Amino acid sequence: MNLLNSLRTLGKGLLAGDFKKTGKIERDLNKTLLQLKIIKSRYSNRKLKGTDNVADLMEEGINLYIEAISDFMLFFKDKDREHISEGLFKAEEADDILLSIEDIILQNKEKFKELSLS
Repeated sequence: MNLLNSLRTLGKGLLAGDFKKTGKIERDLNKTLLQLKIIKSRYSNRKLKGTDNVADLMEEGINLYIEAISDFMLFFKDKDREHISEGLFKAEEADDILLSIEDIILQNKEKFKELSLS
């Protein structure tokens, strides 16, 4: 299951009041937040020449996921349901951006393949 689907499932459960104890969920979200920050740091340190557009998109997608999870964490503090909605909106945007990167990479692979066959 990808991060977006996990957040959708979690958001639905939180809004429905399905979770009585949220300590483990909060710890898991904090771990995910830390992992995303590590990925962002490692990725930003490895930018290759000519990949600026993809790198910028990747950073934007990761930042949106970080913001999404942060919104979920705010929900645990004040129970404002709007945080879940905002978080899910940002996660959707992040997923769209990351999927667009995948498309760019696949298109470039096809172009290189065509060039090598010529």
